[in-house]
Amino acid sequence: MMSVRVVGLFVACAALGGCQTLNDLTGRAAPAAPEAASVADTPATGPALAAPAVAAGGVAALAGLDAGRLLQQWGEPTVRRREAGAELWTYGKPRAGCTVLVYLYPNAGGAMTVTRSEALPGGTGPDAVMACARANALSPTS
Repeated sequence: MMSVRVVGLFVACAALGGCQTLNDLTGRAAPAAPEAASVADTPATGPALAAPAVAAGGVAALAGLDAGRLLQQWGEPTVRRREAGAELWTYGKPRAGCTVLVYLYPNAGGAMTVTRSEALPGGTGPDAVMACARANALSPTS
């Protein structure tokens, strides 16, 4: 039977091993994310991704909106996360019961533009996203 110390050592090693990234294991440095005002920079984990086509299930009211217009209509997101040239904006209040996720990619001119949105829980349908937006007291887009 294994001693408590051996089991404890095994658990500690497994927990610490889970903290490594692929870059840590390969020795390659992750490219730094470009600086931007008021955005919490998260190091990019690879080359910049091309913007996906706007999903058919995306919310028509949000798809194609630029970041400035979204900020004007919904205000500062709860969380902004930058990875590989894209951004994820999260809107959610603790008592709303759902969170709106908005994905932004640079358009042909370089401006960050909404390509997709979804509600958690709820899905990517326009009704689910807008219901969650209303639950978070976000004004409808025009």
